[in-house]
Amino acid sequence: MKQEELDSILDKHQKWLDQKPGGMKANLSGKNLSGLCLKGVKLRAAKLTGTNLRNTDLSGADLSYTDLFCANLDSANMEECDLRESDLRGAFIRHTNLRRAKLQNADLRGGSLYTDNQGDGTDLKTDLSNANMEEASLVNANLSGADISNSCLVGAELTNAQLDGVNLTKADLSSSKLTGASMQNSRMKGTVVIGADLTGANLQGADITDADFTDTDLSGATMRDVQLSGACFSNSTIDLKPSDNLKLQLQHHEEWINSGGRKGRKAQLMGVQLKDEDLSKLNISAAAFIMCDLSGSTFSGTHCILTNFSGSNLLGASFVGATLNGADLSDTNISGADFRGAQLGSAPIMASGDSSKKIDMKVNTKSVESTNAIFDPGMKESIGL
Repeated sequence: MKQEELDSILDKHQKWLDQKPGGMKANLSGKNLSGLCLKGVKLRAAKLTGTNLRNTDLSGADLSYTDLFCANLDSANMEECDLRESDLRGAFIRHTNLRRAKLQNADLRGGSLYTDNQGDGTDLKTDLSNANMEEASLVNANLSGADISNSCLVGAELTNAQLDGVNLTKADLSSSKLTGASMQNSRMKGTVVIGADLTGANLQGADITDADFTDTDLSGATMRDVQLSGACFSNSTIDLKPSDNLKLQLQHHEEWINSGGRKGRKAQLMGVQLKDEDLSKLNISAAAFIMCDLSGSTFSGTHCILTNFSGSNLLGASFVGATLNGADLSDTNISGADFRGAQLGSAPIMASGDSSKKIDMKVNTKSVESTNAIFDPGMKESIGL
């Protein structure tokens, strides 16, 4: 489509919006507008189903209430664009600039594109991978199942957004607001969430492997059945909850160990109240007890090889005769804890990407509070305390 033809359609659409004679709602469905200048245009409530807007300048445009179903917006400039209440299901929005865009109540779920009358459609997920959504507003937006991997959402507003099943792998959510957001079964491997507000968010079943939640507020958040391996929660805030079938979880964990991961389930607990629990003579190797209250608990004779205790309160806990090789004690409080007879050496693990090589994982004692903790002679110094 040429710019002159487009300008005529835009003029009629504006008259339609203003309810003036000669007005006509813009229908640009299936048109190729790639590379044209649409900066600041008013296409509110227009129909752009399947429209090709690749590399188009839409900065400052009004596309609120617009039908952009399965549209191609790849690499478009949509900075400060108004997309409130818009239909973006199944759209391609890769490498797109949506900085400070308004996407409140927008629908970014997947969609089915039908090209014939046979009833057979192609299911398309909305693809926002590598997009820039810095400081964008997505309040109440529905992004369920969308691909947002490698995208920038720094400072974005996502209060009460629907993010169930989204792919947020290696996305940057630093300083974003996700209060009340639903993020069930989301994929957040390597995601950066530093300084974000997830108060009351639901992350049940999410995979947050290697994600960075440093300085994050998780007060009131639901973290049940979350995959926690390698995640960092340094200086984060979380509400402690009562233990949920702890005995059963540990039984499943031991079955997981004994079967080499083929049966049972790895124990991964976060923000759980486990004060004064007797966990002696168990095998909790490779389990996660992140940001838990384990003060006064007993781990005497317990196998805790590569166990993750990061951020937990271990005040006055007993680890007499326990095996803690390669354990993660970062950001813990072990004041008054008893480690006499415990093993605190390194544990061999397979090198990432090369199963033929092994590296020694040392006990992580970064930012540990160890006032009056009891160790065998020379042990405290050997682990850097």
